[in-house]
Amino acid sequence: MDANTQRKIEIHYWNEIEQLLTNQRHDFMNTLQTVYGYIQLGQPEKAVEQIKQVTNYANQMGRVFNLQCVPLAMLITETMKLNTIGENCTVIEVQSFVTMEDYIEINVEAAIEQVKKLLENILKQFNESKSQEVIHMKIEEHEMCWIFFVKYNKFLEKATLDHMLVDLQLQHTYGDDMVIVYFKLKKTAKQ
Repeated sequence: MDANTQRKIEIHYWNEIEQLLTNQRHDFMNTLQTVYGYIQLGQPEKAVEQIKQVTNYANQMGRVFNLQCVPLAMLITETMKLNTIGENCTVIEVQSFVTMEDYIEINVEAAIEQVKKLLENILKQFNESKSQEVIHMKIEEHEMCWIFFVKYNKFLEKATLDHMLVDLQLQHTYGDDMVIVYFKLKKTAKQ
């Protein structure tokens, strides 16, 4: 990778990474204060539970940030955090067949909006069901598309998913125990 390409990548992602680090620092400080409060109140079991939840969430985010598309990783992170189901949503696997450099000439905004709608709908189903089940996802990054594999379970049945995906107008197909959703990426228009 030449120096000019490296510089483009750095400039493109710096603001997003800076915001993420600011948010993570804030969340970390809040967690430390909560744990400290439990310890002061003589409730070490609640402190330990808080530490376990944060550790689980941090492990999941580590997997999410194996994605090469920083905006996609940040969307997933924020969606999980805002819906307070970080401990319930598991990204089983992330596979990337691209590099950050591949995203320089790709417009991901439309696909990001589609992913956002999909995640919001899945989380809505999850919250309405009051389920204790886990959401299992696998995400693959390819040169011109992202593929999400979402496993069925009691709160996320095939018929419910099918209706949701048709309403969202997302290209999808089915495997034995999962739905496979495709998000096409587009090259940035040359000026």
